Parts: sequence; C-alpha cells; structure tokens
Amino acid sequence: MVLSNTSSFFKRIEVLSTDFLKITFLLCLFFFANKFALAADLLVSPASGSYASGQTFTVTVQANPSGDSINAVEAEMTFDKSVLSVVNVSKTGSVFSLWTTEPAFSNTAGTISFGGGSPTPFTSKSTLLNITFSAIAPGSGSVAFGTASVLAADGKGTDVLKNKTGGSYTVTAATTVATPVSTPPTPVTPAESSSDNN
Repeated sequence: MVLSNTSSFFKRIEVLSTDFLKITFLLCLFFFANKFALAADLLVSPASGSYASGQTFTVTVQANPSGDSINAVEAEMTFDKSVLSVVNVSKTGSVFSLWTTEPAFSNTAGTISFGGGSPTPFTSKSTLLNITFSAIAPGSGSVAFGTASVLAADGKGTDVLKNKTGGSYTVTAATTVATPVSTPPTPVTPAESSSDNN
C-alpha cells in the first residue's frame, strides 16, 4: 500500500513537472515573440557627411524590417532649415508603389512628410524615398524623424516601429579660389645699332 502511494506520488510530481516545463516554454515563446515584435527601424543613409556651402547631396530614407514582414510606412521628418534646404524629394527606386501621402516638403517649416505602401510585403532593408538637400550656410544640420509608423503585414496593421535614426551633416564655408592676376609682359625695345660710316 505504501509503495503504491509512493509510486502515485512520484507520478503526480512527474506530471506536474512536465506541465510546468510546458507552461514555462510557452511563456518564453510569448516573451520573445513580443520582445522582437517591435523590430523595424527607420533610418537615413548616409547618416553623416561634410559638405561645402552651395553643394547639394542626397540622402536615402530606408526601412529596415529586421525580419518582420512590413508593407506600409508613414512618417514626418524635420531638418535644420537654417543650414539645409530641400531641393527635391524623389520616389525613384522606392519599394512603394502606392502612396497614401504624396511626399512633400516645406523649406519654410523645415519639414518633410510621406506615406506609402506596397501590395507585396518585404522583410529586408529597402529604400522609401530620396531627398536632395542643398547646403545653404555653415553649421551642423540635422535630419530627424518625428511622428512615424511602420505597419506589419499581419492583417491587423500592427505598428512594429522600434528605432528612428536620423542624420547630422556638417556644412563648411565655401572655398574661395583666388584668380591669379596676369601681368602683361614688358615690351622689349631693340637696342639701337650704330653704323660706322668711316
């Protein structure tokens, strides 16, 4: 009788241990699934650079899903309008073919906005749009993301945005190249010749 009770006791412990391990495993899966759910990043490339006043340069706005499957991004961006001025915003090469908010900019406000989507979800780093800036004055000009969202292709439109990485660009004074002053050659007067009449 004692052996029977002991055997039953250990069987119960075994069952409870197995159940505990299952629950722990499921909790771990849930924890890591939620931990890595918000994995998509927005960034600009290059993130830094040095340019002379009057120069133009282009930065690419990118989305890095980091393994998530995403299909839409909306974002507002800001830039230092005292140092930089937007020349053009181009959709060429963008992963998006649908635009909920056409790319637009204001040099007066120092803002850029856009919103786009793709019928085909993507999971690797992709170009969203290209921004061409003009360096208008010496200083340090920053480009940053404001309100933004990256939507997962999960049928729910879950926002999986994790990080927003802008850029910082140094503008130096334009180099003035001195124009050399050419000095006209001094005319050479031929020496007078004397003839001997004797």
